[in-house]
Amino acid sequence: MYKRQVVIILFGLTLIAVLAAKDMLKGLIGGMFGLMLGSIGTDAVFSTPRATFGLLELYDGLPLVPVLIGLFAVSEALVMLEERFAVPPPEQTRAAQWKDTLEGLAIAARNWWQIVWTSFIGLIVGVIPGAGAYIAAFVAYQQSRLFSKTPALYGTGHPPGVIAPESANNGVTSGTLVPTMAIGIPGGSTAAVMMIVLQYQGITLGPRLFQEQPNIAFGVFVMMTVAYIMMIPLVLPMARYASRVVAVPVHTIVPLILGLTIIGAFADREYVFDMVLALVFGVIGYIAIRTNYNVTSILIGVLLGPIFERYLLRSLRIGQGDIMVLFSSPIANALWVLLVASVVLPIWRERRLARASA
Repeated sequence: MYKRQVVIILFGLTLIAVLAAKDMLKGLIGGMFGLMLGSIGTDAVFSTPRATFGLLELYDGLPLVPVLIGLFAVSEALVMLEERFAVPPPEQTRAAQWKDTLEGLAIAARNWWQIVWTSFIGLIVGVIPGAGAYIAAFVAYQQSRLFSKTPALYGTGHPPGVIAPESANNGVTSGTLVPTMAIGIPGGSTAAVMMIVLQYQGITLGPRLFQEQPNIAFGVFVMMTVAYIMMIPLVLPMARYASRVVAVPVHTIVPLILGLTIIGAFADREYVFDMVLALVFGVIGYIAIRTNYNVTSILIGVLLGPIFERYLLRSLRIGQGDIMVLFSSPIANALWVLLVASVVLPIWRERRLARASA
């Protein structure tokens, strides 16, 4: 199991190289900086503290919620302070209308195949215990860009680049229920919370659940289907109103953003330390944006670095230090082939296009 997770995490880490294609040096520096930050905390084998500076809050590693909030929300708020409006006034003249919402639905309908196959990526990743939504989103984005005819448009609001990680993120939620309900091992954080709640109600998860209480086992899947269907009439009408937030002056909206995001950083673990950490990573993200370093590469390193280290070390311990243990499973070997193909194919395609243009 661990060796498969190692390969799947490597799929997500290869996204650093994809993002670094525009500026290879800065992209790789950002990714390595993220991997270095991800090593903060106790190591996976001997629980020896690394770069914690004596702070007990860092012994479990960097908390993901404050890091995510700092790198993306706080840093963008600091960038917005340099402008008067988030969107230039000429573009605010026309208020969002129902046809804009319908246009978004039409875009989703035109990219239905993109939704389907990236959702299956999320489903497959979710079935593997411990992988989670982060890895699924990164893998789906990387694979979507790999097979796209216009990979240069990714990162500019290109619809397939937005659809791929979101579809995988939704697909992984259903996938995590498979190991949770079938063998009692949570596939991700959402499934772990669900498992705790069900066990609190006296429900024992595992194969016997489908034999003794099938109404509960299958009822969970039915309720998830109903929830997805109900999101359409409840969420879509709010889209046209949510877009009006761009017309609010920056000096009004930035304090609100900072206040809500800092509260969100505190709410995860209820540590004041996390609030300070979000501000620190906000400054790091702001400096990265202004110096043209890729913030997403940093985040990928922070998120996937510790997970990769943990599963790699576990695999090596099972194989008694033999690196060939990573190639001892047919499924893992198939994933290795796909990983090599996902790295080699973009290079081959770029060289082919260069020769054709020449």
